[in-house]
Amino acid sequence: ALDIRVGNIANNAMIALGKLESTTAVPRLIAILEDKRIPLNAGTAVLANASARTKAARALGNIGGARAAEAIGRRLIDDTEYIAALEDAANRKNLGLNDWKRNWSWEIYVVAAKKLNLPAFVASKMAERAADEWENNPVRNAAMVALGRCSTTGAALDISDLKQRLTDPDVDIRKATALAAGEAGLSELIPDLVQMMKGETEDNKDVRRAATQGLRELADPSTTDALIEVMNNDDNHVEIRRDASRALGDIGSDKAVTALVAKLTELHEAQITRGFRLDVIRALGDAKNANAVALLEMLLEDQDADIHFLAAAALFEITGEGYGYNRL
Repeated sequence: ALDIRVGNIANNAMIALGKLESTTAVPRLIAILEDKRIPLNAGTAVLANASARTKAARALGNIGGARAAEAIGRRLIDDTEYIAALEDAANRKNLGLNDWKRNWSWEIYVVAAKKLNLPAFVASKMAERAADEWENNPVRNAAMVALGRCSTTGAALDISDLKQRLTDPDVDIRKATALAAGEAGLSELIPDLVQMMKGETEDNKDVRRAATQGLRELADPSTTDALIEVMNNDDNHVEIRRDASRALGDIGSDKAVTALVAKLTELHEAQITRGFRLDVIRALGDAKNANAVALLEMLLEDQDADIHFLAAAALFEITGEGYGYNRL
């Protein structure tokens, strides 16, 4: 199917191979990733995502392993992959904003590498890009994420610079840096992110959400108490509380799951905040902790079809049982 150029058959095959984590497909996917004869229009995010090369990168990122990491690493340091484009230039001009440079296809390679252990040869180039003040923040943050995945201590990020960016007057810079700090695995910034999430050093709701999402990427058990506090505080915006619940699900400890079960029980009994309930169910599925089984089985009786379906999906993640659904 990878060789069929009719419709989206080849692209869909790559997506499927990535989901199946098919290691036998790795050599063919690497060949597609490295074949620069394949069209790759990096003018917009949509066009960049449509290329077979970026589809191959995402599949390799899902499959993982040393061969995939090396292949994506080579793309990350290849200067010919740095195709600059302006993000929604006309709209930004109308809003009186400066041009915002993006490397759409290169940033997709970074996303593909988020769960890989990148080889050491990638580090110096990523450190250089992350520190380059001529680059706009989306590119610098992407380089920071890639550097965080590198197997080396030979190149490091300037933490003091990142702390400054977390307090930058520009909301977009604070938001992007908070999320990227988590994606890069920078545990040194956990105290800063916790303070931002709680609203102690940050008033903007979207930046607080980004800090919470950054903590979710880190999934550090030391943040459990802070996340529970934020999730349970009715004064916080519900979207921040929902993000905190998902972060607790990724931590997955008994303490985190106990708090999630208590919150879901409370919301279910009151029949309020449906979206919050759905996210807590998803979090329990992510946690894969048997302590949630009894509550989730009770939710199978809920008349809300989405709650019923997600509860069954979460139970499958925990028990491997289909609960009336064929999950193969």
